[in-house]
Amino acid sequence: PVQGTASDPNHNPSCTLCKNMPELCFEMKQMMWPTHCLQKNSDGSDGDWQFAEGLESFSEDDGTLNEVVVNIGKYPYIDSYSAFMDNTKQLRTELDNVLKAQGITTLYLTGLATDFTVGWTAEDAINLGYKVKLITDGVKGLYLNTNLGTYKEQNDAKLASFASLGVELVNSSDVLKLRCNNTVLPTGDPDLDDDL
Repeated sequence: PVQGTASDPNHNPSCTLCKNMPELCFEMKQMMWPTHCLQKNSDGSDGDWQFAEGLESFSEDDGTLNEVVVNIGKYPYIDSYSAFMDNTKQLRTELDNVLKAQGITTLYLTGLATDFTVGWTAEDAINLGYKVKLITDGVKGLYLNTNLGTYKEQNDAKLASFASLGVELVNSSDVLKLRCNNTVLPTGDPDLDDDL
């Protein structure tokens, strides 16, 4: 443990709670990460995650919700990789309620990292009843344990594990061909877009 951090049992209030009231606790392996994705540093300077504070959702003029910002990792003593809930599956974000209120049943996932946030989000989404499509050329993994194989081997295994859960693997060109509100999204290719 690093003294004065969440990995230090003398600093982590969860350790004190579990020592004094073990019936309220359970075991779970966690990974201690360095501090990252901060909007502001403790000295008030901009952190490594530059995002406007207070932005929770964006709406069209008619009030239709078109984007939601879900903050994960709110609890410093519990890993929270999924956009839906923490790793213990005890503390949920608002995402599931927001999506269901909008009638959304299919999710397209991209992002970092395939083996952490994207993976946990995909698994939770499947378990919550969503149809999940992972955009394979829109994700990237960390694959920190090189003993498990090369980057490609680990990535291929991770994608296969997604498919076994029921996640559909697609690529960005598949998504760009989709019809949305009876229109086809522009591809950026003038030869194709002239037909729209």
